[in-house]
Amino acid sequence: MMAVMPGIVWILARDFSSVPGKFELAVFLSRVTFPYLALISLVAMLSGLLNARSRFAPGAFAPVLLNIVLIGGIITGWWLRGDSHDDRIVAIALAVAVSLAGVAQLAYLWWAVRRAGLRLHLRLPRLTPEVRRLGMLILPATFGAGIYQISQFVDTFFATSLPQGSLTLLKLADRLNQLPLGIVGIALGTAILPMLSRHIHSGDAAEAQRLQSNAFEMATLLTLPAAAALAICAPAFVTAFFVGGKFTAADGAIMAHIVVALVAGLPAYVIVKILNPGFFAREDTRTPVWTALAALTRLSAERGPVVLAANGIFHQLFVLMALLLDGFENAAQVLNGERRGADDRAGFTAYMRAILWRGFALAAGVSIALALFAGPLIDTFAATPAVAKTGRSYAIWLAIMPFAGVAAFVFDGVFVGASWTRALLVSMIGAAAVYAASLWLTWPLGNDGLWLSFVLFLALRAVFQLMLVPRLLRQEFGSD
Repeated sequence: MMAVMPGIVWILARDFSSVPGKFELAVFLSRVTFPYLALISLVAMLSGLLNARSRFAPGAFAPVLLNIVLIGGIITGWWLRGDSHDDRIVAIALAVAVSLAGVAQLAYLWWAVRRAGLRLHLRLPRLTPEVRRLGMLILPATFGAGIYQISQFVDTFFATSLPQGSLTLLKLADRLNQLPLGIVGIALGTAILPMLSRHIHSGDAAEAQRLQSNAFEMATLLTLPAAAALAICAPAFVTAFFVGGKFTAADGAIMAHIVVALVAGLPAYVIVKILNPGFFAREDTRTPVWTALAALTRLSAERGPVVLAANGIFHQLFVLMALLLDGFENAAQVLNGERRGADDRAGFTAYMRAILWRGFALAAGVSIALALFAGPLIDTFAATPAVAKTGRSYAIWLAIMPFAGVAAFVFDGVFVGASWTRALLVSMIGAAAVYAASLWLTWPLGNDGLWLSFVLFLALRAVFQLMLVPRLLRQEFGSD
């Protein structure tokens, strides 16, 4: 990662290159702070071990160490800068402090774990069934629980193309927004997860429901007033904590508006933090993933109301296509399920190929029909000429979708019929990761980039599933 850091910074903040020395400084600071990622990952693991034993204080205190070390870094940088007025010295001192803070947090959590009676030993990793099962749960859980961070990642990409200082204003405003999110949402979600897991796995569903309901009520009671107070008092908070020196009153006014925009979604984010543990405790890590992906559809709204309306038409037409292609999925589920139950490998593969080729034939016909008649079809659904014109300009993607997506529908039926649900989840996660990366890289292409990413998602799901089929066949039926 250190070697490719210039490429990563370029993807996130390519406009930094327009300011002499800014891009190089960003790469250097990123390399200095990057070790913190590994350190905080270990801190999170140790904190999770303690949380599982209802010892929440060490994990809650770890961020305090971060703040103490960061403040020390700022003071050190200010002292080293002296009269030179070179703010880069302060920035470098702060970057070093970030990694040192990770060391301090890890040392403290390690001590807390030892004090709790746990003894951890470094060993060579082994891919045991328990480790594989943990990985299957972690991957979707990471994406589902981290949608707020993914949204921030997207915001960072666009903020770097705005005038100088915009990214700083966004990040500082988010600090105010994070205060109630961390104190209420994350704290309650962390606290209830171990107890929810115990109640659910002991079969006490009523107590688990009561616990989560109480957490929901408490979160709502605390978050709604906090969000209202932040929205109303945003100018006062920003002026009191940030305005001064190079941070002008005009900057404060802009930041206050950003705070108001951010806190509009604060109650929803806090409630998500309360609801996610209920899924994770039941080892259902897929539902948060799908809700997170649904949240990413807000990206089309950023293109404007006309594009959003056109995309809404495309979505409805895709739903109709999906209903048509579902017939192949259902056929594969039933027929391949029967052959799997009969331990008939030849029949299983024959049905899979036959349904796949018939699906491609129908999808090709639908794609050709849409290529020829998509314009009049879009005109029928469009409410205004502007929406119709915009929809026509992206009609090629509507024509590609059936052919690109049919194989995924067929393989979904095959995998479900054969009870290969874990492999199905792996293919979905892989395709979703590519989808997110493609969204990022193709954003300059506008709405074409959005639909290109969606088509890639459909096609790559089938590719990943096809790659898994030979191994799954050997596991299910043995070698030929």
